[in-house]
Order: sequence, then C-alpha cells, then structure tokens
Amino acid sequence: MDAELYTHILKEKFLQSLESYGMEVGEIIFRQDDPKHLLHCLKWLTDDSVEVLDWPVQSPDLILNPIEHLWQHLKGGMPPQVCIDLIESMPRCVAAVLKAKGRYT
Repeated sequence: MDAELYTHILKEKFLQSLESYGMEVGEIIFRQDDPKHLLHCLKWLTDDSVEVLDWPVQSPDLILNPIEHLWQHLKGGMPPQVCIDLIESMPRCVAAVLKAKGRYT
C-alpha cells in the first residue's frame, strides 16, 4: 500500500469507523503504523483535527505487538472487544519498551 492509497482509505473509512464505535476525533490519539505514510496524510489529519501520536521509528515491540495480534483477528472477523483489549494492552507494552530502553522486550 502506498501513501496515496493509505490517505484515501483514511478519508473514506476512518471517521466512519470511529462513528461505528461511538467515538469522535477529539476522543482518540491516532497512531501511525508506518511513518513514511505520515507525511503524505498529515495535512488531512491536521485539517480534521486528528491528534497524531509521536511514535519512535525503531520500536519493533510497540509496532508489532498489537498489530500482529490484530491481523490474526482480522482474518476471521473481529468483535469490538478485541480492539479494546489490544488498546488496553498498550501501557504494558510501552512500559516494557521503556524498561528495555527501546530494545526488544
């Protein structure tokens, strides 16, 4: 997926997805999973007042942990609670990476 397609998907589906979970842009902080896409879609995110999480470029444990688990669920359908559980696991992941000083946990 290139940055242009990624931005198109955000424009078409991101706000709809938030709405389906009963959320609004002001209630979330958006995390990019690939920093190369950020520059291309940053204007759209900024125009729509989406707060973007400042994310370390080389933090594989933070990037892969929730995303890898999420892919497993996406293949077979995903109930909303799975997203909630993954989001709630992030403080533990962040703490582990901080303890390891950015190295693998």
